[in-house]
Amino acid sequence: MAERVFKLTVVRHGETEANSRGIIQGHTDCPLSNIGRQQADLLGKRLSGSKFTHLFSSDLKRARQTMDAVVLANISDVEVIEDRRLRERNYGVHEGITFSELRKVCKRKHIGMENIKDGPDAEDTKDLYSRALMDFATSNETLLPIVDCKNDVNHSDQVMQVNASILITTHGGLIRQMLRYFNSELGCNLLYDDIRKCSPNTGVSTFLIRIRNHDCKILVQRLELHSERHLKA
Repeated sequence: MAERVFKLTVVRHGETEANSRGIIQGHTDCPLSNIGRQQADLLGKRLSGSKFTHLFSSDLKRARQTMDAVVLANISDVEVIEDRRLRERNYGVHEGITFSELRKVCKRKHIGMENIKDGPDAEDTKDLYSRALMDFATSNETLLPIVDCKNDVNHSDQVMQVNASILITTHGGLIRQMLRYFNSELGCNLLYDDIRKCSPNTGVSTFLIRIRNHDCKILVQRLELHSERHLKA
């Protein structure tokens, strides 16, 4: 086998009341709104029959409730793995204000929104990138199956048989950093506007990921990006 291939589907959570009001949530644990639950149900219908082999969710309610709707529609017995590293960016003391208000704060401080970091646990976008991609993605052998195979040749027969379909429910800011990583590090040709755009609530992005056996190089192909056709049917 010349390469291992798996499919990765990444979904932003359904709408919350805070989303509808433009309020920054970050690590604040908000549930889905009535609209968000409807979106999640429509997402579940869209993804029914997908036969996912691995399920990952942020541990925040809005992402997990979105995942639960997909699991219910698929009647799946695959375990959902919750992971704190899939959380939204921690906005520290600025959680609970609107993005418009945060822009004013940044203007007063002469700092970009991507760099503001007020509060003991607050993150800038570099921290989010490191947590989500450098830590979660590349250290998780289920998500990127044995990427470091050159150092694990004794298990080469097992590695050759990898074939998975993975679903992740997470947050808009993290998805943006994932796209940035795919584009800059893994050869996925995305436009600048593709990366900057925030995925809509329950937006679906799907990728085909190939890992070449001879050098373990990872190649990412975009199949769809920020798709919300299930909301427009």
